[in-house]
Amino acid sequence: MGTRHSWIFVGTAGFSSGIAEYPSIAIDTGGTPFVVYGDYDASGNATVMKFDGTSWVLVGSAGFSSYSGGKSPIVIDRSGKPYIAYAEGPSYGYKATVMKFDGTSWGVLGSHGFSAGVANNMSLALDTADVPYIGYMDASFPGGVVAKFDGSSWVNVGTPGISGVGLQTISLAIDARNTPYFAYQSSTTPSSPGVMQFNGSTWNSFPGLSGTSGGGNVSIAVDGSTPYLAFIDDNNSDKASVMRLEIARITGTDTVCTTAAVSLSDTSAGGSWSSSNTAVAIVSTAGVVTGVSGGTAIISYSIGGFVAADTVIVNSLPDVSSITGASTVCVDSVVTLTDITTGGTWGSSDATVATAGSTTGVVNGIMAGTAVISYSVTNSCGTTVKTRNITVDACLPTSAMTQAGLNSSINLFPSPAHGSFNIRVSSPQKENTVVTITNVLGKVITKFTAATNEDVSVQFDAPAGMYFLSAVTKDNTESTKFITN
Repeated sequence: MGTRHSWIFVGTAGFSSGIAEYPSIAIDTGGTPFVVYGDYDASGNATVMKFDGTSWVLVGSAGFSSYSGGKSPIVIDRSGKPYIAYAEGPSYGYKATVMKFDGTSWGVLGSHGFSAGVANNMSLALDTADVPYIGYMDASFPGGVVAKFDGSSWVNVGTPGISGVGLQTISLAIDARNTPYFAYQSSTTPSSPGVMQFNGSTWNSFPGLSGTSGGGNVSIAVDGSTPYLAFIDDNNSDKASVMRLEIARITGTDTVCTTAAVSLSDTSAGGSWSSSNTAVAIVSTAGVVTGVSGGTAIISYSIGGFVAADTVIVNSLPDVSSITGASTVCVDSVVTLTDITTGGTWGSSDATVATAGSTTGVVNGIMAGTAVISYSVTNSCGTTVKTRNITVDACLPTSAMTQAGLNSSINLFPSPAHGSFNIRVSSPQKENTVVTITNVLGKVITKFTAATNEDVSVQFDAPAGMYFLSAVTKDNTESTKFITN
C-alpha cells in the first residue's frame, strides 16, 4: 500500500497584508519558519513574519527597512533572532545593510550602507558562535566580497574581489569548523560556477570544476566540512545539477613505533606532506612517517591551498626503572629484587649459578659465581630490559679448624679420601646432623642426614680435588675440608 504525499498551507494562504515580492524563508532551531519579503503595503520595504503555530505574526514592525531594492536573505541564530540583509536606497548609494531583531525591534548591525560600492545579490550565513557573515557582489570589487561583523563594524574576510572574475550571482556558507565557502557564477563566456574556501588568510579555489558550464543562480551548502553546489547546468540542457566536493583523504596506518615507519597516501597527486610536531614524527615527501618519540603529531597533505590531515600516534618502547635490591647472595639462600615498573618478567643469564622467579624477582643462589639477573617489559613496540649483576658466595660456616684442616668434632678417614670414606660427628648427645659437601665453587655435591657419635660410610665419586664438609645439629654447626685423589 503506497504512501500519499501532499503539500499543505502553513497557516492562511496569502497571509501578507498586500502584494509581496522576493520572499526568502529560514527556520529556527525550534522549527519555527520566518519569511522576509518586499512589502508593497510598506513602499516595498522589508517585512518579516513568523508562524506561531496558528497564524503568521509580524516580527517587529512592517516595512522596517529603510529601503528594499531586491531580494533580502534571512538567517536565524540559535536564540531564535533573525537577521536580514538588503541594498539601501539612493541616500546610502545602494550599498549593503544588515539588520537584526533583538526581541523587541529591528536595529542596524554596524552602519547603514557599509559596503564600498553598490551591493547586490547578497547572501547571509552564521558561524557556530552566531557571528554573522555576508557575501555580496560589489560594484567596486567585481570579484565579490565577504565580510563578517566583529561586534561593532563589518570587516572584510580576505581581500575583496575574491574570485578575480566578473560575477552573475553568489552564495555563501560556513562549515562546522567556521570555514567560509564562497560560490559564484562567472559572467564570462562561457560562464562557469566556482567555489572558494577561506583558509584563515587567503581565499583558495577548489579544483575540479573546470569544464563545468552553468548559468543563472548558484547555491552552496555545507554538510560538516563537505560543500555541495547547486547550479543551472548548461551542459545538460539548462537542467539543475548538484555537485559535491570529494575531499582528498589520507589513508594508511596511523600508529607507529619510535624509529619505525609507516606509509600514508592520498588519492590526489601533486601535494606536499608535513608534520605538526617533528619532535614526535617526521614525514617524507612520499608520505613515509617515521616515529621519533612518544606522542601525537598531525600529518597533513596540502594541495592547491587545501589540506587533508590525519593524527598519527607514536608509541615508544617501555620505560623501565632500574632494578633495586641486594647484589650478593649465599649458596642455598635467596634475596628478592624489585622493579617499580609493573608487568615485566624476571630471568637469569646462568641458572647454574642463580635462578630468578619469573614473576617474583626472588633470586636463589645455586653455586658460587656471577649471574646477570634481568627484568624485561614488553609492549607493541618491543622489549626494554634492565639488568643487575648478582654475585653468589659460598658463605661457608666459620668454625675453628685444626692446622691440618680438620675440626676436632668431625673425624674423616681415610684422608686423603678415594671413592669412599667414613665420617664421625661427635656430639655430647646422640642426635641427627645434616651433612653437606660442597666444592670450592660452593656447589652442593651431596647432602644427607646422619646420626652423631657413629661412623657413617660415604660413597663419594666426585673428581679429585678439595671439598668442604659441614655438619649442622640442633645447637651447633661444624665444618672441615678434605681432599680426594
